[in-house]
Order: sequence, then C-alpha cells, then structure tokens
Amino acid sequence: LGMIIYVLIPLRKKVAIQNLNIAFPGKTQSEIIEILKSCYRHFGIVLMDVLRSPLLSMKNLDHFVHYDKAQIELLTKSRRGIIVSAHFGNWEWILPFLGLKEIPFTAVALTQKNRGAQKYFMESRQKTGSKIILKGASIRDMINIIQNGGFLGLASDQNAGERGLKAVFFNKKISIPKGAAIFQLK
Repeated sequence: LGMIIYVLIPLRKKVAIQNLNIAFPGKTQSEIIEILKSCYRHFGIVLMDVLRSPLLSMKNLDHFVHYDKAQIELLTKSRRGIIVSAHFGNWEWILPFLGLKEIPFTAVALTQKNRGAQKYFMESRQKTGSKIILKGASIRDMINIIQNGGFLGLASDQNAGERGLKAVFFNKKISIPKGAAIFQLK
C-alpha cells in the first residue's frame, strides 16, 4: 500500500527528499530514495493498522503492541498528567492501548474534514474507553481532565510557523510548537 502511494500519490516527496538530504548528508541519492520508500512502506502499514484498530482487544494487545511494562506501571501509579507525543510509529493505537490498560486518557484531536473519517476516528479512538476532545476546547476542560485523575494527550510535532518557538535542528532554523509547555505551566 505504501509503495502504491509512493508511485501514485507522491505527497510531499520533494520535501521529504530535501529533509533526508539534510539529515543524512553522506548518503547517496539512491540511498536517500530507499529510505524514502521505507518511510512510505511504514506509513502504508500504519494506515492498515489504523483500519484494524477497532479489532484490538486485551486478548491480542500484547501481540500487536510492544511496550515497556515499567512505563505502564508509572502511569498507573501517578494516575494523572500530560502525555506529549508525536506522529511517530503508530500513534493511532495509543488511545485503544491506554483504554485497554484502563489508564484514563483523553487526547486532543483535530476535526477531520471528511464526515465519514471523523465518525470512524471518533468511534475507533474511543472504543476502549479513552476519550477525545476536539482542538479548540477550553483550557479549563483540559485542566479538569488532569485534576480529575486523568491523562491529557497532546501531539506536538508539526511546524508551528510564526507562533512557534525558534530552534536549530540539523543546523537549520525551525519552528517548534510550544503549546504543551505553556499548558503545563498553567
């Protein structure tokens, strides 16, 4: 599936090649293309996993999701806080995973443009007990989640544009989100 997308829908392929050249200056162009193809294959797998996420259960969870048991113990003991993640690995399985582990978790999510996709994501993400609040919800609602003994999930990995914090990454100026840090201070 990833290779079909690579060939037919080369979404952001030029930007990805530029970024890979920055990250791996010693690689040849053929090596860069192989890394890029691997990324597309990975996201093809992630897409299929997203479609399979409603099938996750306690019975098959350990087969599909590899995790550090000490981290789950830490979450179970602390019972509240902020979990900051990025779109890394299969982020769509975080909600059903934490729900099945009975860890109270609410993620902030974007509203999908497609109504069918919005319905699917809302149902599959909340099927095991995790919750979703949509981006734009009040800060008070988010603070209440934590004060009431839950975890609030924030994904912070996109270019923040003019509003972000300026940083240097691979000797290049970038803009990173600062929302999770500001929220934590509140």
